[in-house]
Amino acid sequence: MHPGYDELVQSWLRCDPLLPFRRMMDIALFSKNNLFSQSVLLVTHDRAGGLSKHIGERAKHYLVHNIHPFSLKPITSESGVPLWKLEDIPNNDYRNLILPRSAKALNALLRKIKCSKIEIHSYIGHGIKKIYELTSLDIPYDVFIHDYSWFCPRITLTTPSAHYCGEPGLTCCQACFNSSSQGDTTGDTTKIKILKQYTHKILKNAQKNYAPSKDAGERICRQLNIKPSIRPWEKISGNETLTFTPRTKGKNRHVGIMGAIGPEKGYYQLLHLAQLAATINAPVHFILVGYSCNDQELLATGKVTITGPYQEYEITELTNKHCIDWFFLPSVWPETWSYVLTQIWTAMRPVIAYDIGAQAERIRKTHNGTVVPLHTRPLQLLIVLHNPSLWATQQSLPS
Repeated sequence: MHPGYDELVQSWLRCDPLLPFRRMMDIALFSKNNLFSQSVLLVTHDRAGGLSKHIGERAKHYLVHNIHPFSLKPITSESGVPLWKLEDIPNNDYRNLILPRSAKALNALLRKIKCSKIEIHSYIGHGIKKIYELTSLDIPYDVFIHDYSWFCPRITLTTPSAHYCGEPGLTCCQACFNSSSQGDTTGDTTKIKILKQYTHKILKNAQKNYAPSKDAGERICRQLNIKPSIRPWEKISGNETLTFTPRTKGKNRHVGIMGAIGPEKGYYQLLHLAQLAATINAPVHFILVGYSCNDQELLATGKVTITGPYQEYEITELTNKHCIDWFFLPSVWPETWSYVLTQIWTAMRPVIAYDIGAQAERIRKTHNGTVVPLHTRPLQLLIVLHNPSLWATQQSLPS
């Protein structure tokens, strides 16, 4: 092989000089094949989580109304250049709609695909300044609140030690952010004071701002002086109230945990409960429908069974297979909605959750479970998880 050939090929791939031409071809193909007179841009991040589900639902909404949906995600080229990528939903037929993170370049592309509206669902990965630049385009936009990254770079209002922060003042917030690893944050280094200024302008100039719960709306209003409209992300069907059935004394309780359980989702709370249950030989066993940030540590307690990743259609089957009595939602951050809570209810099981965020708000509204104080000690919580019907009736912790 000719010396330097490999590097020449890799250099060509990094530069990708044909990308502008492939992009032009995709735009021409879209213009030729598109059956709709308008398109919409859904600005999202490139991380896992419930947002992808919501983006899918929003895309379905627009397709029904004959509007072609595109998502806008942040990507990075092989040479490290930050880029934007548009993906048409649901087929992703046009894979070369990649361009520099420039509002001017994006505006030119949006005109060609006849974009009439933008929905901003996240600035994570894009950078708050870049999202602010998008708001100067002559295209109306709405903002959807999915988390608290708009004023908390740690996203979930939790400290580096995975506790709810209580929303302290700006000085404490900045110190918390400074002590955080980049993997626990949005990746944007903007000072919190400046972040909140950008956010306020973005929300103020939006046609509409939406939050999925009253709790989330109140936190946004308190921090940013903007009152979003409350619009639940899902329509929950069925009027049946799920209650805790008293169990035979001494019988082992199977308590379900669902989702991807990391620190802010209650990993350490679950670990401490499992360790305590093993130490005192409590008749409680936890079934994690999903996985955690450290499965081996949980399994080592002998009090946790882990199913691994699951699909939504498997939830009821897994719940029945493992004879789950009820679920515990150990999340310690004030969720804005919680798709996991909805999934649990599809399995027709009540839920115990901490008294914080949308999870507590939704449980109170539906009566499909009960809530406990956020800082409930492990032993007291274990007693509640063993017999939640007693707690739900008395609404006071055993002494």
